[in-house]
Amino acid sequence: MEKLLQIHNMTKIFGEGTINEKTAISDLTLELSDGDFVTVIGNNGAGKSTTLKLLCGALTPYRGKLQTH
Repeated sequence: MEKLLQIHNMTKIFGEGTINEKTAISDLTLELSDGDFVTVIGNNGAGKSTTLKLLCGALTPYRGKLQTH
């Protein structure tokens, strides 16, 4: 199957270098292929919205690599 999305070691930090620094996503690695079905679930503050915003380009990761095909 063809890989459609690859994420390697993606991290997102808000307020970097401040007293309010918060790591929202830490070292996320994910590969999705044609035909895969994915659900994102979790508690409030777990990073669901941040992950989706990173995937669509609305946020820039602090570290990591995102490839779409």
